[in-house]
Amino acid sequence: MTEFKKLTPEELQAYKDRYVKAVTSTGREGIESFLAWLEGTDFYAAPASTKPAYHGCYEGGLLIHHLNVINIGVIKLNSFKKQLAIESITQDTINSYILAAACHDFCKVNTYKKAYLKSGEFKGEYKVEDTSGLNLGHGEKSVVMAIQSGLKLLPEELSSIRWHMGLWDAGAREDYPSGFAFKSCHGTWLGRLLSTSDYEAALLEKC
Repeated sequence: MTEFKKLTPEELQAYKDRYVKAVTSTGREGIESFLAWLEGTDFYAAPASTKPAYHGCYEGGLLIHHLNVINIGVIKLNSFKKQLAIESITQDTINSYILAAACHDFCKVNTYKKAYLKSGEFKGEYKVEDTSGLNLGHGEKSVVMAIQSGLKLLPEELSSIRWHMGLWDAGAREDYPSGFAFKSCHGTWLGRLLSTSDYEAALLEKC
């Protein structure tokens, strides 16, 4: 039988605890209802992608990816604040980033199901079975689900979630009406930081 990456229940719980601690530390309104909403989804056990060639294709991969994106961005912000003495980086700045990063790939929640061979053996891949009824794009769906979670997000946080795919988002093309919105978002520190940290996390998770 083929061996695929698998986390122990203890490892999954440890990652979950770290995620909960990160979002709770922000003190944002709606955190309790947000965490209750998450418990009703497969977020903590879901993969981050459908194939092993992509990042996080294993149970818990989506959770770990969100944690990695949070950590990469927070490390950058703390480094900028300390090494470059950027006074505008406050705890509110860091909290804002944490929350945007914590929700950026919610479009994948309750969407990936295990794919099996005829023999009944798990293929190590997942298939898309989206029953949410939200026939939206990657960023748009993540924004809607973040709002549905009950978390009170700021406009710039929602914009950054929407455009976190950067130039890989079809809507970022200049000939799309939304191209202006993309440029506006990436003119902000939060939009750029979330996009680059997400990309870096995905690359590192494939190493």
